Amino acid sequence: MDVLFDWIEAHPAWLTHLIRPNDIEGLFGKDYREIDGSAAKAKVALPQIRPLLTAWMGGKPLCDLERAIGTKEHLIKTCETARHFAVRLVPDLAFVAGLPARILAGKPVAAGKEPAIPIIVQTLSGVVRKGVRKPRATCQCRAPQIRVPAECPQNLCHHRSSHPVRRSV
Repeated sequence: MDVLFDWIEAHPAWLTHLIRPNDIEGLFGKDYREIDGSAAKAKVALPQIRPLLTAWMGGKPLCDLERAIGTKEHLIKTCETARHFAVRLVPDLAFVAGLPARILAGKPVAAGKEPAIPIIVQTLSGVVRKGVRKPRATCQCRAPQIRVPAECPQNLCHHRSSHPVRRSV
């Protein structure tokens, strides 16, 4: 995701083309809405969205997401901003994370060939959506009753029980 964020930071006007502007405005409020120009808005939003996504993908609880966006400790109650991020922005960010796979698949498919896309690129959208660190963890979150073979490296679903949304329900 860092590469995608670096690319969007290099082309800030594209943020509102990739992520619904209303979702970003809902996260930042009135002051953000008053900023003129999509590039200026992106320069305000991106430095705050990036740590939120990092915390989300790290399996942090919603209160930690609130802290990441700068909510004062005494104002953290129902984690309204973090919930907005999880419900509105995460799906948009997952869509953006899925774009490289679609782009890499386009050329071979157009030529009638089978695309060869690395698994990390294929699963990045799901990894972002589920809030996990590694692709293998998405299958464990979908089907926790499936036992992962011992030969698979590491236990990657490190926070299935502490997933921000699951813990808050």
